[in-house]
Amino acid sequence: MSDLFQDPAKLAAAIAIVVTGWTVTALIGGRFVAWIVRPYQDAALPQGLAGGGHKIGLLERTLILLLILAGEPGGVGFLIAAKSILRFDVASKGADDPQTTQKISEYIIIGTLASFTWAFATGFLTAEILEIARQWP
Repeated sequence: MSDLFQDPAKLAAAIAIVVTGWTVTALIGGRFVAWIVRPYQDAALPQGLAGGGHKIGLLERTLILLLILAGEPGGVGFLIAAKSILRFDVASKGADDPQTTQKISEYIIIGTLASFTWAFATGFLTAEILEIARQWP
């Protein structure tokens, strides 16, 4: 990685690759997740902060990308654990009706898995493109 700082052209390329990777991972990933969960949205789902789920997804995909680029994809396990703990209360006590509680749980799981899958795929692709760029003459 230190060789990137010796060559301004390689540094510029690396910055462009990371910015593009982040755009695809975090921003376009949000559109992908919204498209995946759209058929499952209904009035039975609790309403949180306006845009809260979008911002959480943006941050989690960004964090996954950073962990992958740092060579620590195993750190995503802590992200999964933290999100599971924080969402457990919503999923388990979402409503008095067990069917609604199940809908809430499944909606959260579908959105989370879609977000994490997108972030892993684009994160590893970004890391691979960075490695190829690093080896350019």
